[in-house]
Amino acid sequence: AERLAADEAERERVEAERLADEQAERERLAGQLAAHQSEQLEAERLAAEASALERARESVDSASGRREVRNATESLVEELRVRYEAEPETYLADFLDALDQLATARWQAGDWWGSRAPTKEAKALRKQHQL
Repeated sequence: AERLAADEAERERVEAERLADEQAERERLAGQLAAHQSEQLEAERLAAEASALERARESVDSASGRREVRNATESLVEELRVRYEAEPETYLADFLDALDQLATARWQAGDWWGSRAPTKEAKALRKQHQL
């Protein structure tokens, strides 16, 4: 009887270990899946951001009228502003160029006073970054 009880206890212990191992494996796989999905979402987000920036640049390149150029350039500045605020070192030069383009586009569209704001912003950034 004791032998049977010991064998039963041993079987239960082995079964409990097996179940615990299976649960640990499921948790490990779930963690890997979550990490993979997170990486995939991040890659998709970065691709979408790059796509939005490229579309903004293409709209500036394809714009024909002065007002159309100004509107497209304003969109490009806003796209780059978000990126510059997140990663100043990476986007500073592009952002400054876009601000200069916006000042010129506003000037050419007849908005002389409106051209001052991007010029002042670009000047302040150049001073801040010692350019």
